[in-house]
This record gives sequence, C-alpha cells and structure tokens, in this order.
Amino acid sequence: MFVISRHGMAFVGPEVHLDVADDVLVVDLLLFHVTQLRYVVVELKIGRLSPAYVGQLLPRLRRTARHLRRRRRRLRP
Repeated sequence: MFVISRHGMAFVGPEVHLDVADDVLVVDLLLFHVTQLRYVVVELKIGRLSPAYVGQLLPRLRRTARHLRRRRRRLRP
C-alpha cells in the first residue's frame, strides 16, 4: 500500500534494498513522485554536511538512478 501526499509523493519504503550488479545498495527513504514519474532518494546523515558525504553519495545515487530506470523500463507494458 502506498501513501500519497497532497504533493503527489508516494512513500515506497524505508531502508529499501536494491540489488545492483554484485552489490546491494540500501536507500534510507525512497519516495516516488506520482505526477512526474520520478523517484526521490533520501539519505539521512547525522552531523554537519561534509564534502566526504557528497563524494560517497554521488556514485551511489548514480547507480541507484540507473537501476531504477532499468527496472521501470522492464515493468512497462
């Protein structure tokens, strides 16, 4: 069951595990924008934002985006 907010965001789930190649990526929160048909990945961190966090997150987000696009293409009729 999806919960859709008045802003068109559906909550997919917390700590979503995605099998990407030989690795498992864990996304803290995964949302889906219903009208734009886009995923929103939320990573939660404690403390101040540092360049090291960004350096770690960007490659993971790229891999997650590629994986979700491929999965969506396979699910289309």
